[in-house]
Amino acid sequence: MSDRNIIIRPNPFPGLRPFRPDEGHLFFGRMESTLKVVSKLRENRFVAVLGASGSGKSSLVMSGVIPALLKENLEGKKSWSYLVIRPALNPVDHLAAELAALSAGAGFNQLTEAGVATSLHNSAEGLVDVINRLRKNPRQQIVVVIDQFEELFRFSPAAGTGTPCDDATQFIDLVVNAVQKPDHGLFIVLTVRSEYVSECARFNALTNLMNGSSYLLPHIPNDFLGALIEEPVKLSGGSIDRSLIKLILGDLDEKPGQLPVLQHLMMRLWDHWSRLGDLSRPITISDYEAVGRLSGAISQHAGQALESLDERHRYVCSRLFRAITTRTDDGRELRKPERISTIAAQTGCAEHEIIGVAEVFRAPEYSFLSPSKEVHLTGESILDLTHESIIRLWGTLRQWMDDEEASVKLYSQLAAAAEQYQEGNGRLWTPPDLMVALRWKEENKPTLAWAEKIDPSFERAMLFLKNSEEEHHIQEEYGRRSGTESIRRSRLVAALLGLLTLISLIALGAVFAMRNKAEKQKSIAIQMKDEAIALNDRLSDSLETLTSVSMTAGQAESELSSAEERAEKAEIRARSAEDEAKKLSSQRAEILRRVSEVNRFRMISVAKSLAMRSLNQAGNKDLQLLLAWQSYLFNQKYSGLTEDPDVFAGLYDVSKRYGNRFCARFAPDGAEFTAMTEGAEGEFFTADARGRVLSWQADQPSKGYTMIWSGNRMIRSMTVSPDASWLACGTDNAGIMMIPIIDDSAGYELQGSSGGITALLFSDHDHLCSASSGGEVIEWDLKTRRSRQVISYGSGIMALERSAAGSMLAALTADGRVLCWQNGSPEQVISLETAERVITAHRFVGGDDRIATGDQTGMIDIWNTETGEAESTADGHASAVISIAYDNSDGQMVTADNSGEIRLWTLADLTQPPVVFNDGGDNVLRLAFSDGGDAFLSATESDVLRRPAHIRCMAEGLCDKVSRNLTEQEWKAFVGQDIEYEPTCPNREYRIRVREIRGAR
Repeated sequence: MSDRNIIIRPNPFPGLRPFRPDEGHLFFGRMESTLKVVSKLRENRFVAVLGASGSGKSSLVMSGVIPALLKENLEGKKSWSYLVIRPALNPVDHLAAELAALSAGAGFNQLTEAGVATSLHNSAEGLVDVINRLRKNPRQQIVVVIDQFEELFRFSPAAGTGTPCDDATQFIDLVVNAVQKPDHGLFIVLTVRSEYVSECARFNALTNLMNGSSYLLPHIPNDFLGALIEEPVKLSGGSIDRSLIKLILGDLDEKPGQLPVLQHLMMRLWDHWSRLGDLSRPITISDYEAVGRLSGAISQHAGQALESLDERHRYVCSRLFRAITTRTDDGRELRKPERISTIAAQTGCAEHEIIGVAEVFRAPEYSFLSPSKEVHLTGESILDLTHESIIRLWGTLRQWMDDEEASVKLYSQLAAAAEQYQEGNGRLWTPPDLMVALRWKEENKPTLAWAEKIDPSFERAMLFLKNSEEEHHIQEEYGRRSGTESIRRSRLVAALLGLLTLISLIALGAVFAMRNKAEKQKSIAIQMKDEAIALNDRLSDSLETLTSVSMTAGQAESELSSAEERAEKAEIRARSAEDEAKKLSSQRAEILRRVSEVNRFRMISVAKSLAMRSLNQAGNKDLQLLLAWQSYLFNQKYSGLTEDPDVFAGLYDVSKRYGNRFCARFAPDGAEFTAMTEGAEGEFFTADARGRVLSWQADQPSKGYTMIWSGNRMIRSMTVSPDASWLACGTDNAGIMMIPIIDDSAGYELQGSSGGITALLFSDHDHLCSASSGGEVIEWDLKTRRSRQVISYGSGIMALERSAAGSMLAALTADGRVLCWQNGSPEQVISLETAERVITAHRFVGGDDRIATGDQTGMIDIWNTETGEAESTADGHASAVISIAYDNSDGQMVTADNSGEIRLWTLADLTQPPVVFNDGGDNVLRLAFSDGGDAFLSATESDVLRRPAHIRCMAEGLCDKVSRNLTEQEWKAFVGQDIEYEPTCPNREYRIRVREIRGAR
């Protein structure tokens, strides 16, 4: 396919962000409004542009008013300059920073930011003073654009209290005083959402200014909306179907605040149309449907951004968006800007995790979050939705808001129950309420910072929940033990009663015998009593001696015990100190690890950005190669994905443009290909519409082809024998031509199939399997040239595959099923099918028990042939998958759909984004890996393309193709000012190539 079909033209639509001053030529539909605002600004040196959210206030000022004023610079009438601020949290300091930055430009007296800030903070006339010091001559006119002026009230700590805060008052005083002073070259433009005009009314002087010079932005009528859609497309070299314009205008239905939604839709339409490659066709309704229409484009686009995150960051994403949106008591859904540090405290997520998610959603291709990509994010940065329509149109975000609302409600109930319990008017929670609360705590991980804005008694609520859980466990254990103890006690009582009865009977008999014996013993006892008295006297003397010895031993034992106790305490203190040291060391290591991880994510992002920016440098050989190579180096150094799609795209583009041994194109001379098959030694074979069979060498594209057969049959399928000595070719008329490759053996034809041959494969050198449109799979004995039917299916067999070990066969049926059976046991067939989706391609992957399938919706499934169940699924293509190939050596899979798009996957993790190729163009006949998995082939009717399958295959020798390194200025512009410069190609110095030019004699 020619290069013109793969050019991605710059997108003329800004999406959800406002137009910029350099995009004035793309800004349509507001000429009358522009002239009126400029007129009011000239007359009053102040104008407030009012309008609803999404009415286009910022775009009118930035791409209408500012370019109109700057045009006078070219005519030599005035010398206009401008600066833009959004008030945010520190409006005066933001204004000081922008004024200092403006002063650094040519033609102004340079001022320091600290000096400007001091002037603004110390005097209500500070802005006038700064402008007077800034200007060098009276011709200099400075326009201060205060965009989204309502941020003074939205971001204020006093927001919602009805009391102006000091920052807002000071800032408004500066503005009012600057306008009221005599002309000093300062002009001020405010953009204000109409619902915040009442906030402005609390300031009398500001109200007077706005009454004297304001402009309420009118709704754009449909006639102008049509131009807003069509003109940027035409201006950028495209065209759009008129019926689509009418459909879009009908879907808009003149609802207010739809301009950002419309611009986002047009941005998505342009991207989709441009990526398809055929820039000669107009943008049509099919493109409109593909991007989700007006109502679904934002949801689809945001969903793509969400899917690009891993599981952890998807969780962080949900908490981030829950933190910056809110639903009021009357059901209004609003943006709620927050500092990153505040979001981190409220959600329990790390700041670097939040920044990582924000970087994705504020990237130029998405622009769902502000500030824009040019602003470096820190913990003090404020994140906000770029437009409230995102809430209305992104279904997932609305679900997150529902979750947040439910979370707030449950916490409020928990806090109220804890308060009642503390006051003695309530009880601890029990199931089912307790189970719901515990699950809520586990899933939401509430924090003090989050809870304080709802009910400040967070610790009490959590203690109440903990006590409820412990009491529940105690009751459960008591109940369990009570039952066991009752049974044990009953058994014990019964046993004791029986034993007592037995003892009583025995004792009764013994009483009489003992009575006689006692009389005899009585006389003996009297005699022994006298002897005992004498013995007692002697023992008393010995006892006194023993008592003295015992006291001495006791004292010694007490001293020994005290010494042991002191030693034990010393050992405990030593262990405690050791544990504390280990804890501190562990905390330090964790901090270092987190810092390293943040930097790693950032540098991987830089790598991806460099790769994408290299694509825009086509024709600038050295710069494009250096950016692509530096992208690869960063991705390797910071452990990015081995086959990162962006890095791959950058290297692939330079490989195609400037040469790579794995990039090649094989084209027939005037005839379309009809079939292709690959051999084991790097060769492949094609059949064409002339009836020729051609042999090619994949690693020798310049060699061309060798014709090994010529006839008049249309060949639709082919395969090569394991020893590459025979080629089997299936024809439309149910015949199989056997063509010798390496010797002069006579070719022959096999007949007997019930329809056109759709697939062929060798079981071994002497056996061949064929599938036909008549629904048969036949095995041929090539020695005897006899056949036997393996299976028969009513709707036809469209493709046939064999596992790597050869023990399994799988056939794709015309009605979208895959039939699997053990080789030699066709009576035991396993059917793989989906209820709603028709399977259109299949291939064994990774063993005898796994098959990859693609269906008519573009989905990819990996099946277990033993269970007949799909193990994993990937949302692969936008249209039907028609071919799949797999490489056993590296575990890669390549798929193609009927639009010509090809995707390269790492099978071990289908959640990784695939590498996407859109440079093929035509429907793919077959995909195959070659060169031991280092490259893959894609055959279409017009050519066979060989592409590298790994980043490593494109990273060899790039430095040999350049004559220099990046300059320090280029490094700062493309890599970053805060990233230390390093030579991309360390041994490459600047070289000037000299070529001798000889004139004709």
